[in-house]
Amino acid sequence: ATLGNARLLHLDDEAGTLSPGMQADLVILDPAATPAMAVRDAISDSLHDILFALMIMGDDRAVRQTYVRGSPMKQS
Repeated sequence: ATLGNARLLHLDDEAGTLSPGMQADLVILDPAATPAMAVRDAISDSLHDILFALMIMGDDRAVRQTYVRGSPMKQS
């Protein structure tokens, strides 16, 4: 949850920011996960462009690691 949502749920003491001791669910993505994505990533000149390519071209191969409540999950 974002900080605003965490506050509404009265969880801002444990979630809502990326700070030490806070709980977080995260997904680490690789913008060069496939050959086509690697070509696109090499010519990307902004974060906006990289995120757009991940949305359009990304799939399960782009997921490098998943964290639930701050703990890494086993990748399949």
